[in-house]
Parts: sequence; structure tokens; C-alpha cells
Amino acid sequence: MKIEEIPQIIRNEIKNNLENGILEEDVGQLSGSSKSTYFRWKKEVKGFDEFCEKAILTYKKKLINAVNLGTIKDGKLALEMLERRWPDQWKGKTVNLNIFNKEDVSW
Repeated sequence: MKIEEIPQIIRNEIKNNLENGILEEDVGQLSGSSKSTYFRWKKEVKGFDEFCEKAILTYKKKLINAVNLGTIKDGKLALEMLERRWPDQWKGKTVNLNIFNKEDVSW
């Protein structure tokens, strides 16, 4: 089966749901098919897995952009993101957040 054989309306619904953070376990039902059909298509339909992964990456990008915007107002959030992303370099660091009118922060 080819990805083009999945009705366009269902592909669009799956893509939109994944791009908005809906879990893969739920997108099948929300698109009008089923959970088992969605996962079967991921295994059997050429190009469908990549189609879905691209939609998931789009959501991750949106989420990261939102967090990045949040770090402008919250220096602690910025430091937490650095520690989670690069724990070897940032774990347990103390940083002066006076530029944010806050006290020194360490964790």
C-alpha cells in the first residue's frame, strides 16, 4: 500500500493532530480510523512512518520555541533547559541572574 491510498482527509487529520502534540496512541481514533490501523500503517505503508515523524518533529519545534520564549521572562527556566539539554556542562552550576532582577540561582 502507498501513502497516497490513505484518504487525504485522514492524512491531514493525522498530521494536524501530531503537529499539535496529540499522542500517537490517540491520533488514529481522532482521524476516523483506529489506533491499530494507525500503527499498522506506520509499519506497512511506504512513507507513512516518515510522514508521521515529520509531523511529530514539527510539534517538538513548536514546543521548543514556546519554551525558549518563556526563558526570556524566567531565567530559572533557561537554566533548567540548559541543564536538561547539556547536563555534563550545566548540572549544579550557580549563575547570577541579576540581569533578571533576581537572586543567584543554583540547583
